[in-house]
Amino acid sequence: QDISATLRISASAIMCNNVLPDTIQHFQQSYPRIDIDVFEEYDADIVDSIYHNKADIGFVSISQDLNQSVLTSMREKDLQFQKLLKTSIVALLSANSPLAKRKSVSAKELSSMPLILDKKVKQFVQPNIESAKHITFAQDRDARTKMILKNQGYCIVSSLEMYNDFYVQQGLMAAIPYVEDDTTANGMELWIVHKKDELKFYEEDFIDTLRKLLLESSV
Repeated sequence: QDISATLRISASAIMCNNVLPDTIQHFQQSYPRIDIDVFEEYDADIVDSIYHNKADIGFVSISQDLNQSVLTSMREKDLQFQKLLKTSIVALLSANSPLAKRKSVSAKELSSMPLILDKKVKQFVQPNIESAKHITFAQDRDARTKMILKNQGYCIVSSLEMYNDFYVQQGLMAAIPYVEDDTTANGMELWIVHKKDELKFYEEDFIDTLRKLLLESSV
């Protein structure tokens, strides 16, 4: 459509790295003259950016066990928000792992393998856990991927993080639903936040485009 504008989006790293690039590409086929600025922020900062008019749309990822304070903050700031979808928790394994063909996998079944964690969370890991022989820290996501491909361990992530992942699509890694005590582990919820009654029609189209892509990918 022949409209010129700038759409400012604040989102978490998972959204910025995995979902938004495809969404922007599809959206700009219909709106080629709309510039899109994306800001990668933590969930609390996303809410503040919307409140202070630094962003038009925000995407926050809220765990059912954590980040409930983010929901409280959105209510206190009188912002409009809605849940877009709930994603599952998966164990990311090498395709060569004996567990890669399973329909689901539990913590007990994974206990003999090293758990690979991002080095950024090392300072938050309790000393007794950190010293465990089955914990390995990866420098970044690329290093983690290489370790998993070599069957040197596994990691636990939101299925949203594996959206259109090349290695999963090529069958080199497997994302297996993770269960706890015979029940599916609590997942992550993706929420949209914006100022009340202020969405423009093209902003609504952007959200619809993202929703359609996520539904098609079955994250």
